[in-house]
Formats: sequence, C-alpha cells, structure tokens
Amino acid sequence: MAFRRGFRPDARAVCQLARAPRRSSLLEAHPLAKVIASLPERISLFRNIQSEDTPENRFIKFALQTFVSFLNRMRLKLEEVDSVADARLRNEIATLENQLETALMADVFRHVSEPDRLPSGSTVLQRKEGYREVYQAWLRFDMAARLVWHGGDDVYGAGQRDVATLYEYWVFFKLLDIVTRVFKLEKPAVQTLIEETADSFGLKLKTGEHLAFAGIFLGSARPLSMRFSYNRSFVQNREPGKSGSWTERMRPDYTLSLWPSDFDERVAEAQELMVHVHFDAKYRIDNIEQIFGKDDADLDDAGRERDLNSEKQEQREGRYKRADLLKMHAYHDAIRRTHGAYVLYPGDKTKQWEGYREILPGIGAFPIKPGNGDQAVEQFIREIVAHTCDRATARERQSYHTYRVQEAPAAYRVMDAFPERATGSLSRHLPPAETFVLVGWNKSDEHLKWILREKLYNFRMDARAGSLRLEPEITAAQYLLLHGEGARAESGLLRITSKGPRVLSKDALKRKGYPGEPSGDFYLVFDIELANEFDGFSWDYTKLPNRPGGRQSAAPFAVTLDAVLAAARS
Repeated sequence: MAFRRGFRPDARAVCQLARAPRRSSLLEAHPLAKVIASLPERISLFRNIQSEDTPENRFIKFALQTFVSFLNRMRLKLEEVDSVADARLRNEIATLENQLETALMADVFRHVSEPDRLPSGSTVLQRKEGYREVYQAWLRFDMAARLVWHGGDDVYGAGQRDVATLYEYWVFFKLLDIVTRVFKLEKPAVQTLIEETADSFGLKLKTGEHLAFAGIFLGSARPLSMRFSYNRSFVQNREPGKSGSWTERMRPDYTLSLWPSDFDERVAEAQELMVHVHFDAKYRIDNIEQIFGKDDADLDDAGRERDLNSEKQEQREGRYKRADLLKMHAYHDAIRRTHGAYVLYPGDKTKQWEGYREILPGIGAFPIKPGNGDQAVEQFIREIVAHTCDRATARERQSYHTYRVQEAPAAYRVMDAFPERATGSLSRHLPPAETFVLVGWNKSDEHLKWILREKLYNFRMDARAGSLRLEPEITAAQYLLLHGEGARAESGLLRITSKGPRVLSKDALKRKGYPGEPSGDFYLVFDIELANEFDGFSWDYTKLPNRPGGRQSAAPFAVTLDAVLAAARS
C-alpha cells in the first residue's frame, strides 16, 4: 500500500519501515524525524479474507465438469443412433447431466479457477463430508477409465450398443457390493476381478464366462459358507447327490449358494444342505406385468379368460410375456438344491411368491436400477441368510427327508391294497417305508386267544434274552405281527392303539387271566386291536429282514411295513 494511508502496524510492517528500499526523507518538523530519517514509499500488508478459490474447491469443480463432459458425450452418441430401445437410458443421462450442471452454477464455483494440481494429500478431500464423497466417486471413475475391459466388446463391438448386456454387468457389480457388505470374503473382490496386463503397465478386468467369490457368514450360531457366482453353468447330472441339473444344462446370470460351514461344499450338495438362489437381469422390462402378466386376484372370471386367450396368442407370435416366470420355474425345478429364482429389472415394484409359508422356496422379481438403490435386494439377501441359519424351518425338515429318501432307492415294491388314510383320521397314511411293524413271539394258541380277547400284548422287562429294548422304531410302531414255532407267522396284523407301552406287574397280568405263570416281575404292555384292512393276508416269516435266529428267535424286533408286505404270501 502507498505510505500515505493509515494502517495497523505489526512485526512485518515495522521491519519494512526500517529496511524497505525506495525511501523518502522526512522533514525536520515531522514527529518521527528524531527517530528515523526516512520512510519507504510503499510497504506490503497482509490480511485474512475469505475466498472460495481453494485447491479443494478447484478439484471439486474439475471433477463435476469431468462427469458432465462424460455424460454429454454419452448422450450425443445415443442421439446419433436415435434408437427407441435407448430412450430410457437417454432420459436418465439427461436428468443426471442437468443435476450436475445445476450444481456447477452455484455461487461457490463462480470465482473458482482451474486446478493446477491434484490435492490428493488434502485432509479436507479425504475427510470432510461432501468433499470426501466426490473425491471417492472421481477416484472410482478414473480407475474405471484406466481399466482394460475386454467385455466391452460384447457391448460396443462393431458399432452396436447392447444396453441389456451392460445392465447385466452393472447388476453384477451391485450384487457383488451387497455380498461384500453381508459376508466376509476369503479375499478382496478386487483381487479376484482385476489383474495386470501382459506388459505389467496396466490393469484389466479378468475375462471368462464364470466368476466366483467365496466367503463366510459369522453373524449367527450357525456359521455359513457362501459362494457368489456369475454365469455359473449347472450341467446335466443324473446323480442326485451331485451339483447340476437333472434335465438339461442351465446357466443363471447370478447364483448365491449357502451351506453350513461344518460341511464341505460337495458333502453339503450330497446331503441336501446346499441352498442355491438364482437371479437373472432383465433390462428390457420396466413393468412387473411384462414379467408375470396380470395378477389373477385382480381379474374376474371373464378377465382371466381374456388374459389366457391373449397369452396363447402371444405364444403363437413368439412374444410370451410370462416366459421369464417360466424360466424362474425352470431354474427352481431343474437345478438341484435350488430354493429360489428371481428376476432383477429396472422397475419399481417387488413381487414375491412363497412356495409354502416361508421366504424359501420362492420365485419373484426385485427392482434395481441406477438412482433407485439396492435396498430391497440387500434386505432380501439378509433375510435368506437368516432363514438358512434357522434350524427349525420347514425347508430344513423337507431337505432332510429329501436326503433320506434319495440316499438309497426303495428296497421293496408295494402293489397290494393298502389303506390311504390313517385309522380314525382324514390325513394320509404314513408311507409303508416309514411305518414300523413290531414283530413279537406267540408261544401258543391259548396265548393268542388271550391276546385277542384282552387286546393286550406284553414284553418282558429284564436283561434276559427275549426282553424288549425300547428303540425308536419300537415305540413308534403302528402294527404288531405275531410269529411262533417253525418260522410260522400269524395271518393278518394287529394295530397298536396306544401311543407307547405301559408297565404292568406280574400280578396284574395274572388278574387279567394271562395263561401260565409269567416268568418276569414287570412287563411292557401295548394296547392292540385287529387291523381289519389286513384280513386275509398271510406272511412268509423267512422273508423278513433282520430277524433273529437261534436262541434269540423269540426276541422282539421291528421292521418296516413295506418289508412285511413284500413278505406276503401269494
């Protein structure tokens, strides 16, 4: 400043008064003449003023301008082609471009100049809210621009723009992001996805049809192993205990596989502990009715008839709207251990069908698109994980029985007449292979008459041969088969009417007229009655499996009803 105006002195100003060049002599009448002979013509003063032209603001402006420029190029390229299929993408780009341009018109950027360096070490960019998010977005954008992506040839090769394939890739990265938040991956996803180029000077996305990411879930008392796969093929496999399809080869876009960590993946498949959930990306769909058609609950009888006729016409014309629904059913029914199949589409509505009363098994669709978030899909995956950790679900019981049934083929054929309903009930009868028959000793005709008259059958309670061991098959038995000397089996069967045996003493049996002298002090007694549905059946006792021989021939044992029916005499 010129030295004609007043100022507030500080240490730097005082130094300049004493040492600055280009000085003017003071008049002898000047009050300072006795202290200093001359003063500088000018001195520099420093003061703090607020300015938006900081390195951090320069970078933010640069980043937003970079995004706008990129979006502008995308929009112009799409407008050159003027494809109807890309109309939605052009609208989304234009909306985002307008939002960024509006942000750049803010007052804060009017006096911000162009950046001269990247302030990567700035704590403001790294930590301050708002700055941090823009900085991280720009880093991801810049890294993506540096990657060599051979898969881009599938999208943009030969002048084409396969937006559906691009959407499929985008959904993959969104699902991978969700999986990374829910599970602990064995190694970071970037190590699986990115590798060096041949010259070691660049990076590229790994190529190949199948990508898989392994991890674990530890947020429950039941730890789960996980595998998230992209383009996993399930080849035809006729062996029930192995992974694959039991019809033809299937390849969903994305597969989430869960199984208990205590089991190897191969063993989990064999024992029906594996849970596969598949997802397919469908960009061409933006309305839930395009996937599944109209909901029957929203139509009257006439409307349902018209809708069915319309579907038949669409089938003949090759544009069947429920084709994606049928594909989800194909995944669910053909790929072994599949408990869910879902469409991911850029719409707004979620649709779920539950096979029973639980989240799995199920089929449906979830919306996922840029700007709409992935909360619905992430919440669904977390619910699947919680369901798989639950040991008391109906799906868990069903998978256990499926494993037991498929573990070995049926040992017997049952072609004889057999009751369809349980006695005294409208419920279906247990399968013969799961219905147990207790085989007991009949020592004489007098003993048989007492059994039929008193509707009781007794087993001795002690450690001697012929005593009964209360195994689960014994206590769950529904029928009683009697046999005697010479491998002879009594005709028909007796139905056990009690829910389990009761204990009677030797004296109690004698009061009921038991023939002869009971040899034990206490007996297990079953209540029985004639099973009329087996009247006329006779049995070949020698064909029964697991029957004891020698001195143990009178010992009680249990067999399944299908084995007994297989021993029926013709």
